[in-house]
This record gives sequence, C-alpha cells and structure tokens, in this order.
Amino acid sequence: MYGTQDGFDLSVTIPAAELARLRRRVDYLEAVLIQVMRERQRIKEWFSAAELAALRLPGLPTTRGSVTRHARAERWTTRTVPGQGGARHEFHFSSLPRRAFDALVTLVVAPQAAAPTPERAEQVPELPKIEPPPPRPQNTAPPWLLPLMRAVRVEAPANVREAFEVLPRYLPKGIPCPTFAEVLPELQRLGMVS
Repeated sequence: MYGTQDGFDLSVTIPAAELARLRRRVDYLEAVLIQVMRERQRIKEWFSAAELAALRLPGLPTTRGSVTRHARAERWTTRTVPGQGGARHEFHFSSLPRRAFDALVTLVVAPQAAAPTPERAEQVPELPKIEPPPPRPQNTAPPWLLPLMRAVRVEAPANVREAFEVLPRYLPKGIPCPTFAEVLPELQRLGMVS
C-alpha cells in the first residue's frame, strides 16, 4: 500500500494550440453567459465572413472575400450553412486570431466600449452592469482527488462506487472523506465519468 509520502503522477498531454483554443473558448463562453442572461436568441458562436468583416476586428481583413481567404489560409474551424443564393461558410469564434478574439469578447461583454453601429447593435445587446466573478484558481482540486486516483490505480475498481468505498484507506490524516454526492460531480467536471 502507498503511504502519504508517495507521489501520484498524473499528466495529460495536449497540444499547445489545442489548449489555447480551449482557453479562448472558455473565455468566450463566459462572455456569452452574460448574453444568455439578457436574451438567448442573440448568442453567436459562428460568424459569416461578411459579419466578421463588418465587425472590423483588429488583425482581420475588412472585406468578405479577404476574411474567407484569411480563414482558409489559417485553417479556421468552419461549417457550411444554407444561405441566400446557396450555401455559405461560417467560422467558429475560437478560430479567430488572439487580437480579433479579444476584441470580439470585448464587444460581447462591454459593447459600449466599441463605437456602436447598427450591425453591432443587432449582434451584441447592451448588457447590465455585473460584478465580474472572482478569478478561478488554476489547477485546483479537492484534497481527496489525488488519493482517489491512487485508489483507482492500485485497486482497479470496476466502477466509481467501488473506488469511493476504498477511498478512506488512501486519505491522508486530516483529510475528511467526501460523500459520494461530492465525488461524482467532481469526476464529471473532470470528464472522468459521464
């Protein structure tokens, strides 16, 4: 059995570009949550080349054709949707270059910071003043999580319930044993169980 002085190595490999894209998605989705509070129909994750050109985001071309060429060259995430005169491409916000992405988030969170135009007024509603949430600590986990991972590695339980039942043997002194109701949502948040 492992003592409290033994370590538990846990690492995940993810390409830096994918991590950066996921972080941008989280930043954007936090901004979108503010929109949800106001009006659900105005949430946008996908933008046409014409919409992006009209927004005049820093680092992006200002014509529809140039945005499309830029998006193809940079291999942006795209989808095809029916439009007037045939299918058109829409680009996912997480594919935008960093400066353009930051400006788009600013438009979503604080549209008054940008010069209001009719196009922007339709895309981003005026938002109520809301206190920003406190910064979320990076890499925080409950103190019982690593002992649970150790129990899973050593005991090889068949399911989450069995892992939970052996957890007390792996907890260091002074760490209270969580309830199953506390364990399950944390494992779901981490994507370890569905």
